Amino acid sequence: KMKLVRLVVAFAAAAFAQDPVPTPVSYAFTCVAGFNVSSVACSVNGTDDADAKANAFCHSPKNSVVDNPYTDYGCDACPADNANCANCTAWTAGAATNDCNTYAAPIVSSSCLVKGVSTACTPASTITCFGPKAAYAGNEASLTDGGCGTCADALAGAANATWTVADCEECNTSDCNSGALAMVSFLAPLFALIWATQA
Repeated sequence: KMKLVRLVVAFAAAAFAQDPVPTPVSYAFTCVAGFNVSSVACSVNGTDDADAKANAFCHSPKNSVVDNPYTDYGCDACPADNANCANCTAWTAGAATNDCNTYAAPIVSSSCLVKGVSTACTPASTITCFGPKAAYAGNEASLTDGGCGTCADALAGAANATWTVADCEECNTSDCNSGALAMVSFLAPLFALIWATQA
């Protein structure tokens, strides 16, 4: 019986002599949580300070993806196998990089009417279509055709244009340059022809 007691004591002593389980080290940082939203507090653990900092990530939508269905901003790395998400490190080159997942407006596809036909525009963070104001009496195709982009850009790209930005108006949804804009675009050349025959 004494021998058994000695064995138990020896086993217990050996168990307590083993290295203790290391206490996890925590690292605190912040990440952007979305558009016009305050940063959120984040925390990650590691076996030591360096390991904890190496595990510090923020995530955001990958802004190169047009019409990205993933919209989440926040702490930690991206969900596994999510090609629409991007990671950034919250500790880089020996310094904290809080809020590394800077908000960026999503890139969206859109279309605008050109000569009354829905036409795809270059994907951008905003949708802008242009066309003539209802009061515009001219017939310059660079305005009456309508299209993608701003009035200022359309005028800048029109050779020998005599219309001004004041003759043009913009709207901000796909194919929004319809209705009065399209009607004026269609009728302007006709009015010009009638005027010429009556002169």
